[in-house]
Amino acid sequence: AVNIIGKLNKTQQVTVDIGGGAAKTVAPKLLHEIGCQVETINDELDKCSRGPDPTSDKLTELISKTKNVGFAFDLDSDRVILVINGEKKSSDITLGLGVVKAINLGIKKFVLSIDSSLAVEKYIIKHRGQVWRSKVGEANVIQMMIENNAEAGGEGSSGGFILPEFTMCRDGILTSGLVASMLEQKEFQNAINIFEKYF
Repeated sequence: AVNIIGKLNKTQQVTVDIGGGAAKTVAPKLLHEIGCQVETINDELDKCSRGPDPTSDKLTELISKTKNVGFAFDLDSDRVILVINGEKKSSDITLGLGVVKAINLGIKKFVLSIDSSLAVEKYIIKHRGQVWRSKVGEANVIQMMIENNAEAGGEGSSGGFILPEFTMCRDGILTSGLVASMLEQKEFQNAINIFEKYF
C-alpha cells in the first residue's frame, strides 16, 4: 500500500476514528508509514462513542478532536468518511478524492455506481478519463470493472473506493492513505470545492 500511495514530504496531523472495528491496528500504522502523525479515538473493540456506520453518524467526537483532517471507518473498514476543518464531508467526497489520486497515478478508466455524484464523473471526463455506470452495490461495480478492464471504481453512496492494483474490493484503509497523501497539495481543496458544487 505504501508503494502505491507514496510518502508525504511534510508530516501531516490526522485523527482516526477506528469505530471499534477492524481498522484498529492497520489504519494508524499505514498512515504513520506514509508520514502522518496519528491520533486515534474509538480504538477499543468493546466500546465506541458512535454507531457502526460513519456515513449515517454525526461523528461528533471526531469533529471535536480533529485539528486538520479526520478519517472515520466502519466496522470492517471497507468505507471511510472524512472530517475536514471541523466538518463531516459527504461519502461522495471520499470517492471523489480517491479518484483524484487515481488520476494522479495515471489511471483513466473508472466504474461508478449510479448513485455516485455526477461531479465525480465530470471530474474524470475533464481529465480525459472514461466512466462506466453500474447498478448500486459493490458486486455490480466490480463486475462492470472486470467487463471493461477498468482500473478503479467505487460507490459515492458508501464512501467506498476500489483500486484493483491493491485489492478488488472497497478498501477504506487504503483510501485513507491515498487521501492523506494529497493533503499538502493545492489540488486537494480545489477538488473538494468542485465536488461540493453538486448535490
